[in-house]
Amino acid sequence: MCIVQQFNWGPEAFTTSFVYRRPGKQWGWFYYDHEDWYWRSGTVVLDTNASTATFHRHGKPTVRFDWMTESYFRFSDRTLTGAQRSLPIGWSPVESVYQ
Repeated sequence: MCIVQQFNWGPEAFTTSFVYRRPGKQWGWFYYDHEDWYWRSGTVVLDTNASTATFHRHGKPTVRFDWMTESYFRFSDRTLTGAQRSLPIGWSPVESVYQ
């Protein structure tokens, strides 16, 4: 699981997404922001007892993902369960999420 960014080549600097993959499965995708700024750095806190990963930006929690239920919680506004869409077979985090 990771946060990926794609440069938009326009006034909306970056599109930011959260992606994850279970072993042997396709990558799942969740929307984060299409008018985002560059994430220079971030941290991830894993809680193996709760099966969650919390992604921090500028020291503040921004996304929590429960890998057992595949629930994505964006601290600003939403919780979603199950990927919003699957990425193509063979996709890699170094590729665009919009192929």
